[in-house]
Amino acid sequence: MKIIITTILATLAVVTLVAATASRITANQILGSQTPGQVLTTTAAGVANWSTPTTTTIPNFSDAEVPAGAINGTNTSFTLTKANGNTGNSLVLTRNGVVQSVNNDYTLTGNTVQFSTGSIPQTGDTIQCWYRY
Repeated sequence: MKIIITTILATLAVVTLVAATASRITANQILGSQTPGQVLTTTAAGVANWSTPTTTTIPNFSDAEVPAGAINGTNTSFTLTKANGNTGNSLVLTRNGVVQSVNNDYTLTGNTVQFSTGSIPQTGDTIQCWYRY
């Protein structure tokens, strides 16, 4: 079921349903008070409530970071300054503007990028990384 919040007035929200399959929520139903940070949820029975999420994890981002390490044609190891255990799934690494392939061009262990033979940055190359941490 898709719910669209059409109006927010002080602490009330007017809810419009897109699907007619709702069991307990009706079109233009006014839901009780809502405070900042709350989200609209429904129970298995279709009862809508405002609730406060128990945990909110907002990731930080590192954009266009140049990893530390000598770019000289022989060095294969570079260090990301803010990387942590959550970085691997989000890392986008470029060499001269070309996105590199994890496990083919490089590997990431902790905050260390290890380039594979054949992908080692050469003198004059530019390396940049984007990732969440």
